[in-house]
Amino acid sequence: MKKISTLLMTSLGLGLLFSSVVCADEIANRASLNSATDWLVQQQNQDGSWGNDENIRYLNTSAVVNSLKASNNYNAAYHTGIAWLENHSANNVDYISRKIDSLYEHGNNISADVNNLRQAKGDINQQGWGLNTLYNSSAIDSCLALRAMLKVGDVNGQMSAINYLLSSQLTDGGWSIENSSVSDYLITAKVVSALTALNNPSASVATALTNARTYINTVPITSSSLVLASVAAAIYKLDGLTTLVNANITKLLTRQNVTGDWGDIYTSTNVSQLLAMVLQMDTAIYSQRAAIADQTLRQIINAQLGKNTFDDIFQGELATITTLDLRNTGITTLAGFEGSTNLQSIFVNSGVNLSGISKINGVTVNIDSNNDGITDVVINNIDADSDGLLTLEENQLGTDPLNNDTDSDGIPDGFEAQYSLNPLFDDSAADNDSDGLSNLREYQLGSNPTNRDTDGDGMDDGYEDQYALDLFNDDSLLDADTDGLSNLVEFNLGTNPTSNDTDADGMPDNYEVQYAYNPLVNDAGGDGDNDGLSNLREYQLGSNPTNPDTDGDGMFDGYEDRYGLDVFNDDSLLDTDGDGLTNLQEFGLNTNPTNVDTDGDGVNDGAEVAAGTDPNLNIAALITIINSLILN
Repeated sequence: MKKISTLLMTSLGLGLLFSSVVCADEIANRASLNSATDWLVQQQNQDGSWGNDENIRYLNTSAVVNSLKASNNYNAAYHTGIAWLENHSANNVDYISRKIDSLYEHGNNISADVNNLRQAKGDINQQGWGLNTLYNSSAIDSCLALRAMLKVGDVNGQMSAINYLLSSQLTDGGWSIENSSVSDYLITAKVVSALTALNNPSASVATALTNARTYINTVPITSSSLVLASVAAAIYKLDGLTTLVNANITKLLTRQNVTGDWGDIYTSTNVSQLLAMVLQMDTAIYSQRAAIADQTLRQIINAQLGKNTFDDIFQGELATITTLDLRNTGITTLAGFEGSTNLQSIFVNSGVNLSGISKINGVTVNIDSNNDGITDVVINNIDADSDGLLTLEENQLGTDPLNNDTDSDGIPDGFEAQYSLNPLFDDSAADNDSDGLSNLREYQLGSNPTNRDTDGDGMDDGYEDQYALDLFNDDSLLDADTDGLSNLVEFNLGTNPTSNDTDADGMPDNYEVQYAYNPLVNDAGGDGDNDGLSNLREYQLGSNPTNPDTDGDGMFDGYEDRYGLDVFNDDSLLDTDGDGLTNLQEFGLNTNPTNVDTDGDGVNDGAEVAAGTDPNLNIAALITIINSLILN
């Protein structure tokens, strides 16, 4: 819940002073909103409309219906207001747009109204809308039309309204009344609220909103309540709770009359919608229907809400209930009542299934076990042992509400309940998700013990923990050890992502992977391509360990390395030692390409080859050896 700091509630009707803590802020705003809602309901005419002036009755009625919806008051007043709108024609762009805005989410068939809105331009080439076909485009009517077009998903209509609003913005960032040259705070606030509803605003819209923000932030605090409320709502939609929003709400609460209103119906609805917005009562979940199957429970709730027996009940309405007495009603379950998040006290007979309210913090359950009207058991639904479970939840699980680790396995009961572990049995050593981490270790880390890959990055939690990677953020594409392999690739290979040479064989993991060696086994001494060089020597040289002749010059890499030739460039036709034989010829003869006389017989290799003798065989030396052997 967003917080209004330093909120002073000095409404004449309430005369209460609240501190700046969040609970007091919420109480202040709820009290003010409830008072205003009560006043609005009391102002409803017998026919379901609001207002005595026929000229603004449609405006008032649609505004009150939207205000009641925003504050989750789907009461009789709301439904009769809807019925009035359904049965009364809207005769201009303003009213048509408001009718669509009010009835669309109610499920009404508004196709005729949408068609009327599309045809309400004075000229087919006209971008925006005026009050009707006789009027030129205006900012207020165009922004109302935009809201309606957004509701029904009319893209062409949206673009038409947006284009007009962008073109009519004044240089100070504001919009004016009836196309004058002077910006107006109220009109600008309404346009901003409409533009902020766009799902994917263009860069032009973003610029327009930036400029408008500058203008509406200059609104004087002495402005009318309608202007202050509208500007605060627009800024809240842009930036959340700012100092100006806080100041405007503070001022508005001091202006609230003892009867709960702000002078007139339309202004009161605007302030009410602002308060509902700040209280976050207008969020989508509050508009969802509550699934309460027990018809008796539905009847009792509807009666407390002032509604008909079989009316739908919405989540937002449940959130308004603070106390409920279900004694002697025959109700056995509170299923579907989970949305009563502000429930403070409930009275039931014994045997009622309380799971529907087990997660509502702070509710006091008063149980009359013998139906004598006297409370026999009081359960304060709090988390007395700070394990993340409330008393009712602990009762359902069978855990000790005063011991945060009932089974003494080092894992709090709340964590075990959250992840469907067993809080009554020591399962700390188990590995429920088979990720290599025990349940206890998962708790210590804060990872999910039922999901082997908490952050969804493709690597098991155990692997990430083992190598101190990040279990909670996707670091799969990072290369922790800068070996050229991503963490995810290392995980799939089983290598160490924090060591660039997992098997410590002198060759980096990525090099071994590149040439299909085994990064988990020391294969430095192997010679994969049989070229006379070890795998490690190939890595050191940078030659290809899977190709015996890296430079393709006809000579093995091992031969070239042994004699200091160029492993990477073709030097096969060179005659390095000047003996008349090319390096390639020397390779073929297995002679030394860097020695003119390989066998040291005094005849250079080239001459021996020319004479047909063996350049690797020193005949004179061989004869000497043979004679020596004979003589001996």
